[in-house]
Amino acid sequence: METNKTKILVVKDCADYCTELIRLLKDSGCFEVLPPVHDPRFAVDSIKENKPDLVLLNATMAGSDGIEILSTIRNCPETKDTKVVVITPTLCNSLMNIYQALGAAFIIHSSNPPAMVYHRILDLTMDDEASRLMREEQRKKEYAIMAENMTNNFFRAIGIPVNLVGYAQLRKSILYCVENSFYQINLSQDVYQYVAECFMTTPKRVERNIRTAIEAAWNRGNMEAQHRYFGNTVSMSNGRPTNKEFIANITDRIVTHLRHS
Repeated sequence: METNKTKILVVKDCADYCTELIRLLKDSGCFEVLPPVHDPRFAVDSIKENKPDLVLLNATMAGSDGIEILSTIRNCPETKDTKVVVITPTLCNSLMNIYQALGAAFIIHSSNPPAMVYHRILDLTMDDEASRLMREEQRKKEYAIMAENMTNNFFRAIGIPVNLVGYAQLRKSILYCVENSFYQINLSQDVYQYVAECFMTTPKRVERNIRTAIEAAWNRGNMEAQHRYFGNTVSMSNGRPTNKEFIANITDRIVTHLRHS
């Protein structure tokens, strides 16, 4: 039997940051996203009618504010127990205290990306084991896409020629290291072996192809970007970074970004 989806109502004005968040919620397949409320005067009536499990409240709307709307929700017997997430451009202590006193499930700054709000909503609404597993699986997929995009951006900025075999093998190496960042990884025994199997070649050829790709970038790539990402590694005396230095540096940057996403 299919589990009932969590019903979410978004109270927002027309031109704001919630559009991408609504898309994420719909695409996840975990939620029933109700038609958004654009006029704050109708927020409470919509909550009464639709009985959502969670309300996403944009705190800065024309003609009203988050405190007024949340206070009205709490003072109405039919809506007083509704979970409310407040998205606000201001997080001063006084406002935080008021929102918390009015029972906001959590408050998040509107400068945070919609993906972060989406994950907090998952944390808030899914507390059974099956849901946790589904959430973790979704995050893994999203992180894999983010890691691949970041790797491509690094390569483009540094100037690694995309037509070289080593380009694809270097990218595969970094993504493998990102995925296994919690483990001790041996470059020769683990990474080169894995990539060699993916490309049906030998670890020695993988090592050589990657070295060639890095050398090509350092010979005719973007020196400014190379200095920015690799610092003192790039110099007339040191030359290009080694395969290990290159892979470790980019991996660390991606893992750090993902852990703060």
